[in-house]
Amino acid sequence: MKLKPLYEGQNFVVVCVHDGETYPVEDFLSSTNKSIQAYLSGLRDMIAYAAENGLENCPTKWLHEANKDEKIYEFIKGPFRVFFFKGDGDTIAVCTGFTRKSGDKADGGCVGYAAIKRREYFEAVKNGTIEFENEG
Repeated sequence: MKLKPLYEGQNFVVVCVHDGETYPVEDFLSSTNKSIQAYLSGLRDMIAYAAENGLENCPTKWLHEANKDEKIYEFIKGPFRVFFFKGDGDTIAVCTGFTRKSGDKADGGCVGYAAIKRREYFEAVKNGTIEFENEG
């Protein structure tokens, strides 16, 4: 499984999952769409804060458990959600996807994809097949 650091704090790192030829969460967070820049800036700040301080020290309004059974969470900023699961060791969040929320429930497709990636991640941890792409 190929991962890329999004934010590295003093004790923790938040990474994103490679999918196809890109890192969708990284692409989303670096979008130049002017109409969503405030939301993206807020999400980047929240994720950087989590990397520096740990998930347990984030305000509860920033995070939500999207699916308890699958252990999938989401960072929340306005209508936008970045889905993740808790990783191994100092990797506190593995970001898998994003969506613009339009209803009361979490996006089932994003949650399902995150659950698949969670299983793949822990299998890769077990097998020693995690590959980190360096930034830049």
